[in-house]
This record gives sequence, structure tokens and C-alpha cells, in this order.
Amino acid sequence: MSKKKLGWIAPAVIAALLSTGVPASAATTIFVEENATAQVVEVISDSALALESAVPFTELFVANPEIADISSISGTTLYVLGKQPGRTTLMLIRDDNTIISTIDIRVSPDVTELTRRLSEVLPNEAIEVLSANDGLVLSGTVSSQEVVSRALEVAGHYAQGRISNLLNVQIQEPEPVVQPIPVAVKEEIEPVDPAVVEAQIRAILPDEPVAVHDVGGTIVLSGSVSSQERAQQALQIARLVAEGTEVSNLLTVSEVKNCTIRTRRGGEMIETDIPCGKS
Repeated sequence: MSKKKLGWIAPAVIAALLSTGVPASAATTIFVEENATAQVVEVISDSALALESAVPFTELFVANPEIADISSISGTTLYVLGKQPGRTTLMLIRDDNTIISTIDIRVSPDVTELTRRLSEVLPNEAIEVLSANDGLVLSGTVSSQEVVSRALEVAGHYAQGRISNLLNVQIQEPEPVVQPIPVAVKEEIEPVDPAVVEAQIRAILPDEPVAVHDVGGTIVLSGSVSSQERAQQALQIARLVAEGTEVSNLLTVSEVKNCTIRTRRGGEMIETDIPCGKS
């Protein structure tokens, strides 16, 4: 099992990163052990972080340079720049062409920046922002449909085409003109624990990494599954466990596709298209 260590880059490296316009968050360094094959590195889009290899490398491979870009700082240090939300793979190669380690790079939208911008544009609205896969989920109760449209417009600048709208519009009920007729009070439905739903899905579909969240009383499924059939099975399980509670399906189906491999040999960058797995 690989072990992750956090530290800080030396002043000279910080100066090099700042000269390229990389945000200050790039000062965090993640240590990569030799033969690591299951390490996951998360970076926010338009931000960067540094990786320190346990042994020197001579070549770097990134499966999809449209999602994340790479640049070497020294023989053991490189930094990863998140370009757009998604997942890709980074490989560090020795001088004898063997793999030092393979890293799963996950780039997510900048939720903090979007939350701050929504509070500035719509200061009197309680809007919650959640990152799901390579998209964003907006939830909460707002005062009008115009506010919903404005919030979606702002969020579109951060994850265009990948916004899930769970916003509710508050309904202004008129004052009653007659005495209401007494009615039986319905028993309140107890909230569903998303951990219970997730555990049941994992028990039946152990190989599918389905995550379950409670977003404003709605059970939200997210993650990448192997087929559309598995996605429907996960949705059916969630609806059975969370009976009476709304379930929103944000699951995606993994597809094998061609990826562009960017190889740095000396000072020359070579690009090659090869089949790749999940990204």
C-alpha cells in the first residue's frame, strides 16, 4: 500500500512555480513511493500541486493532457496542473523504461470559489454547492425561479454542461380566508441515512464504487459504474432502501476510449494516441 506524505516545496521551487502563474496551493508536495499503483491525487481545476518521487525519473506520461498537464522541476520533482474536471492517469518512468509508479489524477471544479461567487451575486439566498464526479450539484431553497436561473448561469462558468439542479423555489402561501378544516396529521418520514443506502448497494454490487449523499433531503447517487444495467440496479436498490425519499441518479458509465499520451524525452514533447481505461 502506498503512503502519502505532505510537506512544503523548497523556496527555489516555489519561485519556479510562481513564475509560471501557478496558484499558491501548488506549495503542497505529495510524496510518491516506488511501485505505488493505487495512489490517488486530487487537484482543483486551475490549481496545481507538486509530486516528489522516491527515485529519479526520466519520462512522464499523462493519459489525457486536456484534464491535467505536467511539468518536471527536477529529476525527482514535478508539478501537476488541473485544467478541467475529470480523471486521468500519470506514470513515472525510469531510465530503463520501467514504471516507477502509477497515479490516479482526479481534477474537480473549484467549489470554494463558486460558493463565494454565488454569495456575492445572490447574497440573500442559501445555496449549497457539492462536487459530484466531474460536475457540480446546486441544492437549497431559493426565493424565485429567477434566482434558480441566475445561480445556474453563474455555476455554468465553472462546470459548463455538468450542473445538476436540486434547487427548490419557496412557495408563498396566501393567508387563509376561512377557518381550515381539521385534517389528520401524517406521520413524518424519518430521514434516511445515506451510509445505510451505500452499504446495501456495496453488499449487492461490491465491485461498483457508488457514493451516496444526502443533499437537502434527497438521496444522491454518484460515481462511475461499469454498465448502464449496474447503474439501474444501484438506483433500484437505493429506492427500495430509501422508500418514500426522493432519489437522484448522477451515476456515470465508464467507457474505454483513446487517450493522448504526452511523453517528454529530453526537451522534446511527443504525443501518441493509445487506448486507455477510465478517465
